[in-house]
Amino acid sequence: MKKILVCLVGLLVFACSLTIQAQTITTINGLRAVWRTDETIPFLRIVVETDHPVTPKLVIRNKDKVLLLTLSNTKIGKLERALVDDNPTVRQVTVTQKAATTMIAFQLQRNVAKEEVQFFSLPAGKGSASKVRLVLDIKNPVAPISPSTKSTIWSKTENIGPAPETVRPYHAAIDTKVLRGKIICIDPGHGGSDGGAIGRKVKEKDLTLQIAKRLAAQLTQAGARVVLTRDRDTDVFSAYAGAVEELQARCNIANTAKADVFVSIHLNSSIKQAVGGIETFYNSKTPYDYSLANYIHQENVKATTFVNRGLHGANFYLLLHSNMPAVLVELGFISNPREEATLLQEEQQEQFAKSMMTGLSKYFAHKGR
Repeated sequence: MKKILVCLVGLLVFACSLTIQAQTITTINGLRAVWRTDETIPFLRIVVETDHPVTPKLVIRNKDKVLLLTLSNTKIGKLERALVDDNPTVRQVTVTQKAATTMIAFQLQRNVAKEEVQFFSLPAGKGSASKVRLVLDIKNPVAPISPSTKSTIWSKTENIGPAPETVRPYHAAIDTKVLRGKIICIDPGHGGSDGGAIGRKVKEKDLTLQIAKRLAAQLTQAGARVVLTRDRDTDVFSAYAGAVEELQARCNIANTAKADVFVSIHLNSSIKQAVGGIETFYNSKTPYDYSLANYIHQENVKATTFVNRGLHGANFYLLLHSNMPAVLVELGFISNPREEATLLQEEQQEQFAKSMMTGLSKYFAHKGR
């Protein structure tokens, strides 16, 4: 599942001293968040970046549904902000400065208990201007399932499992000549500490890597030069990095390679298991982004029985910060048991790899005319 970035604008108290008191004024230069679904209970991860260690104080005010983070002896620098939209945990974030104290208030969608909040620090990722990351995880448990119901569900799932959908035969004549010498950057979504969406049997990060490797093999055989943002289960920037850092690291790989196109592979997720289908996203930052997305999407539709959810313009970070035409494909819903079962089949993975290669060949043929 993609990472969506936007700009941000009873009393239970607990304080947590994570590092030694800073001796100089500490600069706060980053505030990021990402909605994580790679654990049993989904959670919102908020990361505050500083250039020196700092002693934070965290207060949960359930009376007005506010989680208040106070950082003494600090100042707001050139603050980069990136928060997920439409998450079920935090509605609004405000940052205020009073003398040498910074207060970050998270307006919650609901009351949270102390046990639902984890607060810890990590060293900054390699290559980051910051030195410290304060990490705040807020869990968002779904409605509890009674033990008897849960037991029955898992018994049926493990012993029988959902029947996969029929893999639609896909045949296409591919003009491999137009692919020779082309530099194609393939981005398997998520990886390492970020599992992405989670199905009953597999994580998004694993399936995207499998499909990406199949596509890379087919393109290499056709004479293209393939650059993978990752070729194993790893973070691209660093473990538990902020969303912007991780996404920019992927863009940097494509930009440094001077890739002709950038293809980011993802799988979708929904709280409703019946929801399914494939969709494709692009941003019209160049005259060619739409045609790239359109050719790939039309071929992907032919390669599966999944519902066609359409082609959409979007301001996703990867699409905006890659220098070349870029596309983000969602090849099904891992939360849909039938689609997950189908995506686990090697035949369907090969079909999608071939359909994306066909779309790429048609794009380059069209662009060359």
